[in-house]
Amino acid sequence: MRDTPYDEVMIARFRKDPEYAIQLLNSILNDGDQEEFMDFLPLITAALNPTQPPPTPLTLLATLRSLGLRLSLEPLSQGEHITLEEMTESMERVEKEEAVGV
Repeated sequence: MRDTPYDEVMIARFRKDPEYAIQLLNSILNDGDQEEFMDFLPLITAALNPTQPPPTPLTLLATLRSLGLRLSLEPLSQGEHITLEEMTESMERVEKEEAVGV
């Protein structure tokens, strides 16, 4: 997670322009950067629904619904997929970082 002044600036920007916040999340999802997504989702949640607890990978869908959003899926292009092992490693890394407060 980033330092507080940056967080405050981003939260204010997302409150002022919710469409930008949604576009940013979509762009990050399209890039496939799970860590960046989980960095920005709490900031966007704090801006658009401050009563919602900070999201975790396990509460992702509920968090998105509280923001009036839904997750949609589409097939990847050839060469964009990752293996189940790579996905599991990525999820374990995120969980470890959350446990130590990174």
